[in-house]
Amino acid sequence: MNVEKLSLGIQKPTGKTNLGEETVALLAAGELSWKWTEERRDFGPTNLEGLEIVLMRNGDLVPECVRGDVDLVVTGRDKLWNYDYPNQLIEVANLGISPCNVDLCVRQDFPYTKLEDLNNRTIATSYPKGTKRWFNKQGIKVKTIPYEGGEETSVARGKAVACVVVAASGKTIRDNELQTVATLIQSEALMLANSDLKNRGNQTQKVAWNFFRMLVTGLWSTQYVMVDANLPLLDDATLASLPCAKSPTISNLQSGGIATKLMIPRNNLQEARLKIYQTGGEELGQYDIKRLPNLDEPQVTALMRAIWPEWELPTPPWSYLIT
Repeated sequence: MNVEKLSLGIQKPTGKTNLGEETVALLAAGELSWKWTEERRDFGPTNLEGLEIVLMRNGDLVPECVRGDVDLVVTGRDKLWNYDYPNQLIEVANLGISPCNVDLCVRQDFPYTKLEDLNNRTIATSYPKGTKRWFNKQGIKVKTIPYEGGEETSVARGKAVACVVVAASGKTIRDNELQTVATLIQSEALMLANSDLKNRGNQTQKVAWNFFRMLVTGLWSTQYVMVDANLPLLDDATLASLPCAKSPTISNLQSGGIATKLMIPRNNLQEARLKIYQTGGEELGQYDIKRLPNLDEPQVTALMRAIWPEWELPTPPWSYLIT
């Protein structure tokens, strides 16, 4: 079957814990895979016909998507914050991975008491546009020096008074004897689409829908776990006490009680187990989510309508599956 191609840009994994690694893990959890040829190691087809993966530097993801060189990208909100493309990009989804802060840091020996102390000062950053806009909103003028790494060192060496940097662990900030004085933005991974994608028709939409099903499967698989349990009853009070992400699937047992399938956030698994035992129930087992139970999953529909607001799943829905 020939289908129209859809391209997805992601950060090239570096072997360290970064957005690239987390994105690859998320896609793999949704059973999306790809292979590179010996000739090309920066892009390749996936096991979903019509979808191509392109590996890029993180700083190139937003500009490449704006130009239409790729249709979709996974990047941090911090990268989007540094640009100003209100009509050229569509924010499709907040993926909830790779959280970080973009912080303003100064030397520990700098006499800082308020933001105005930085008026007309030099700031080193890889976010020159976002930084200037942020300070302009505060009524403060600053000069920015663009860097692609090493901003903290430039402040320690006296090349700049302050820096605006991504702060994950904070180790580099401490190593260079800096102090954080403000958080400019809280960031996590987003999926963005080129706005021209909304003008493409059914074949592209079909590839996108199948990809979004895999993406949501990956999100569910990494964030939730399915728990099978038998409960003596499942009234409103019991249901409210369980940290379920969705309404449980239930069936009555011939011996009495209710068999349930519970979708539990991984961070709340121990709490859920305790609640099951407190109600007199029994946990039968747990398993990872490998596929979405429903073709008309609302979360997938929401992703589609972020790009195509009038989109509806065709009838019969299984005709939309790419196998």
